[in-house]
Amino acid sequence: MNFIAYLTLFLFQSATPDWQVYKSTPEADVYFRNEACHDEANGIHREYVLLKFVNKTDHKLKLSWQLERYEAGTCTTCNKNEYAYSLTMEPHQTLEADCASKDRELKVFVKHLDLPNPKAFSKFELSGFSAETTAGK
Repeated sequence: MNFIAYLTLFLFQSATPDWQVYKSTPEADVYFRNEACHDEANGIHREYVLLKFVNKTDHKLKLSWQLERYEAGTCTTCNKNEYAYSLTMEPHQTLEADCASKDRELKVFVKHLDLPNPKAFSKFELSGFSAETTAGK
């Protein structure tokens, strides 16, 4: 591999933040990372928290949670049914968001990168998180 290929690989890897553990249970691992997402064609520039879910079992797994998104210390999504999520995963499956992901349950909006943001994103939580195997059901 030549020098330019190494440099390109290094720059690509450096630009993508590492996944961090959010929660680990015997059945599943949940990871997150912040990422700036730029859709140049549509002029959309946003920062998201991307989520990754890993089924560690030999069975189908149903994950459920309520997304709590906080702005300036106030929860803007608490007790709102549209932020109650669930998904079913195949054995040993990994579901991972990227900037192009359309699945709302895999991304948490942080802020617009090209517009003023009067409310500051302070944190997110996946409250009431549960992982239940669906074997034999």
